[in-house]
Amino acid sequence: MEKPNAAQAYDHARAAHARGDFDTALGAYKYALDAEPGHMGALDGMVAILEMARTPGFNPTLAALLEQALAAEGAETEALSLSAAHQLIVKYRMTDPGQSPSRDLLAAMAKDKLLLLTLTRTICRDPRLEGFMIRVRDALCAADAPATLLPLARALAHQAYNNEYVWAQDANDAAALPFDAFGQARRAMFAPLADEAASYPELGELAQATILSQAADREAAARIPEWTAIGDATSQAVRAMYEANPYPRWLRLRRTEKVDIRKAIAERYLPGETLPEFAAPLRVLMPGAGTGQHPLSVAANYIDVGVDAVDLSKASLGYGLRQAEAHGVTNINFVQADILALPSLGSTWGHIESVGVLHHMANPRAGLEALTQVLVPGGLMRLALYGEHGRRIVVEARDAIAQHSYADDAAGLRRFRGDVLAGKLGPNLQKELPTWPDFHSASLLRDLCFHVQETRYDISKLKALLAGLPLRFLGFEFVRGRVQQQDAEAPAFRAYAKKFPKDKAMADLDRWEAIEKADPSLFPGYAFWLLRT
Repeated sequence: MEKPNAAQAYDHARAAHARGDFDTALGAYKYALDAEPGHMGALDGMVAILEMARTPGFNPTLAALLEQALAAEGAETEALSLSAAHQLIVKYRMTDPGQSPSRDLLAAMAKDKLLLLTLTRTICRDPRLEGFMIRVRDALCAADAPATLLPLARALAHQAYNNEYVWAQDANDAAALPFDAFGQARRAMFAPLADEAASYPELGELAQATILSQAADREAAARIPEWTAIGDATSQAVRAMYEANPYPRWLRLRRTEKVDIRKAIAERYLPGETLPEFAAPLRVLMPGAGTGQHPLSVAANYIDVGVDAVDLSKASLGYGLRQAEAHGVTNINFVQADILALPSLGSTWGHIESVGVLHHMANPRAGLEALTQVLVPGGLMRLALYGEHGRRIVVEARDAIAQHSYADDAAGLRRFRGDVLAGKLGPNLQKELPTWPDFHSASLLRDLCFHVQETRYDISKLKALLAGLPLRFLGFEFVRGRVQQQDAEAPAFRAYAKKFPKDKAMADLDRWEAIEKADPSLFPGYAFWLLRT
């Protein structure tokens, strides 16, 4: 019998995945990837399952799949952070009070491909792994630590760069270390790699990923054009924050099967209706582009689009431009501009996606009015906003920050994290805040808890935000995991269908408000689509 090809294996995997047969799906996704390395659909499907995978003990088969996915170009490696951490924690018994980073254990770790990939290609988001790796870091700083442990020191230095040196540390931790290659790698576990360290061949990859890429970011930022002035005082304060900490911190550009976004949204939200045909390429505006993760994903994965990625911060945009050039994404344009000034350009777009942006403006309604003015009739807009209920723990954290006067610099962020993890700010923060992905790097944490401007919504406030604008609410979207798979069975959808079984469109905000009042926990935040009428 002839063996299936990659396309056949992928179809088999998708069918198994859809019916919840994850073991079969994983095997078929792997077969498709082995038959066709770089198969984006198979890789994305594999990551979606691996993201959720946990086993009671160390599972070599699962660890091998995690290694394969972490090493693959185009994988959403951040989605694998917790799953990989779990395998490492149980493998090395990191939660065992008697376990210590002995010389033999360090030697094993220095050769552990899964550990090294996890440290270099993700941001560690498990406090248990973080705590043990801090002890490993301390052991590596011992005067008699052998240079054979250089791969482990390099990986920890890479992790420190990924999380922006947010782990707890003492000013004297690296003071006595030498300035040879091993010493420089160990010093970089606490602070950026020294420029002169780039001359060591064994540190070349680390230097390229850190100091050389940062220099490239600065060069790229200098090439960002300015479309508008930034006159609003809040906009200026937000820009200053993101100049200091470009956001979001991301490591890998996810690639998926390409999608015709207007067709996909019409099929999902407008069955039986027809959207107007727009000239190709579709002009896409991405205000609040930040470091380009979302805009680059749109440019790389939507069919026949040209993206204008707009942000206040040139430092953030420089990161995005450098990543676009590194990944060969040419259908994107990075520019500095203020959302409020966009109508003054006299330009229009056929599609807008603004995720997590309007709630950081002094007047979100004014921002939405500006976006509405530049969206052509028949154009689609995707928005995402903070939810009042979903941000309760963040509000508690912001109150604690104000009460204890934590600074928003590197030392203040580390002190705040340390106090949260130690339970000094109460059991709620200790239990809940570390489960937020953004708790685990400096720029993400600053955006999460130290932001200079934040507005939170419930559905009644959403209705007020949209009232009177030529925008038709199409519906909410809910996704699973960092791979952002659409979740058609989300609890909120099930609650709506149960209460209003004849309303298949689920686009009535009054009814959604009733659903939310009955159970606010159904809405951690709000992501939704609008149509410009």
